[in-house]
Amino acid sequence: MRSRRRRPGVTWMKTKRARRAMRRSAERLRNTGEILEFCWDSRLSVQELTPYQFRVAGWLDLYPTNQRYHNLRTNRRGWYEDLAALWRKLQEEQSHDGAGASDVRHRLRSSDGH
Repeated sequence: MRSRRRRPGVTWMKTKRARRAMRRSAERLRNTGEILEFCWDSRLSVQELTPYQFRVAGWLDLYPTNQRYHNLRTNRRGWYEDLAALWRKLQEEQSHDGAGASDVRHRLRSSDGH
């Protein structure tokens, strides 16, 4: 007679979920500390919107659980490994963009010949 394959039990699934939750909690705490330390060292304003979301300088939302970001000025999203490198990159993009979105709209209109 063939043996029946066993499916993971409820206890195993609960343990797997609990370990994932613990790992994410540890990552969130580590990344939150990195965000706060970076803002303190750079003298940037930071606002904790939720334990999972921080707003830096009024226009950059950081999500410490998965190291994600959302630039409110450009509505671009992504992930980061190094917060200082991300900040430099976004500052450079902003300085190259000039006046901002209105300037971009003007340039697009003028390039269309309107």
